[in-house]
Amino acid sequence: MRFNVFSSSMLKAAFSATLLRALLIVSLAAGSLLLSSPATASDLAAVRERGKLIMLSVPHQESAFVRTNIERGPMKRQGTAEDFHGVDVEIMKRFADSLGVELEVRPAVAANGIPAYPELFEWLGRGDGDIIASSLTITEQRKQRVDFSRPYHAVYPIVIVRTDSFIEAPEDLDQAIAANLPGSSQEEHLRRLGFTDERIHFKEFTLEAYDAVLEGTADFTLVDSDSAYSFMSENRNLKIAFRLPGVEDPYGYAVPKNSDLLPPLNTFLEELEESGELSRIKSRFLGETLQPES
Repeated sequence: MRFNVFSSSMLKAAFSATLLRALLIVSLAAGSLLLSSPATASDLAAVRERGKLIMLSVPHQESAFVRTNIERGPMKRQGTAEDFHGVDVEIMKRFADSLGVELEVRPAVAANGIPAYPELFEWLGRGDGDIIASSLTITEQRKQRVDFSRPYHAVYPIVIVRTDSFIEAPEDLDQAIAANLPGSSQEEHLRRLGFTDERIHFKEFTLEAYDAVLEGTADFTLVDSDSAYSFMSENRNLKIAFRLPGVEDPYGYAVPKNSDLLPPLNTFLEELEESGELSRIKSRFLGETLQPES
């Protein structure tokens, strides 16, 4: 009988210890879950609390969308709307004003210190900026990483060749060598056409891609129509071969997935377009850019 009482006490103690351990495990697991899955923060609130909207970009001097204001010196790591020029800078400055904050323009640079398109998404993903505004084409591949605003501009991919080139039609690209920027929408077009790394010579800037064609180290470059028609007026040794058939590249602004910056951004862009101000901004920087034939 004493043995039975002792056994019952031992069982109760063992049960209590087991229950305590189970509760402790559940508590630790819950705490770990909270630490690993924090509540989604408001990007809009963070921008307003900080007092500035951080715009990520890839400035280059041949761009009408984001380029350095050389009158204020070389490209800055972090600048204001006065340190940079272009369609995207002007639109983002106005968007920042609508939020009651300042605009900071932050070039996304690679390890070599040169601005690069792939870095835009890396920087946005780790919170080094609030929005990508850099003549960024909306593509299905990019939609997997970011959310895009409504389109605010559209261009066409144009094939640029030397005046004596053998390239005259899309089928002539089958064995050709391209010069293009890594991470660009043009690279995505080339990949869909079957181009491998061996047939793409990557350049850091669009002007370098043009130079590669002029020098004969590449057979062509693929650029957007704004760049093509602007550059053709200044160079007689290159020509437009053709535009890629059936392709239109809409530009949009990119924010992190599920960001609450997107609704006010889309509302702002819609109002800017309806007022006619979007067209006036683009005309001021793009001029009377010729459009490619349909």
